[in-house]
Amino acid sequence: MDDGFLLWPVTLNFNNFMICLNNLHPSINYTYEKARIIRDEEGNLVQILNFLDVNVILNDKNEITTDVYYKDTNTHDYLPYDSAHPESCKKNVPYNLAKRIIVFVSDPEKVKIRLEELKHWLKNNKYPDHVISNAFYNAKLQGPAPKPKDNSENIPFVTTFHEDININNEKY
Repeated sequence: MDDGFLLWPVTLNFNNFMICLNNLHPSINYTYEKARIIRDEEGNLVQILNFLDVNVILNDKNEITTDVYYKDTNTHDYLPYDSAHPESCKKNVPYNLAKRIIVFVSDPEKVKIRLEELKHWLKNNKYPDHVISNAFYNAKLQGPAPKPKDNSENIPFVTTFHEDININNEKY
């Protein structure tokens, strides 16, 4: 595993946790990135962390929302529609990009905005309106994944196997 995501309780010492992790194996070095505090579009202070292709946002009410994340270097130059690729390949580009937005973006109003942005980028890559519309329609039919059940009392901890770990005098 090379990426993970963790909400850390402020009452626990994070440095001690990192020391424990980094002592599990001499050739494994764990690093971390903390969320940035910024102002959102409405001027509220939020914490934001880019994790893989997702912006994870914690607002001042302790609610988590998500948005799609694009690196600053992303030029949105997708496979041109007039390329010599199979039609199925060209139709999958807008479908998969739309599906990504539908799955990653938690606010339905932002989904609409992000799909409009995507439509603009696809048109710049010469995708016809009917191909974009069909792809968006099919992506919306699939919809986002169902919400998981509430496991708020569980705090998962996942690490690599280490044969010498002992917990309560039991070898694992």
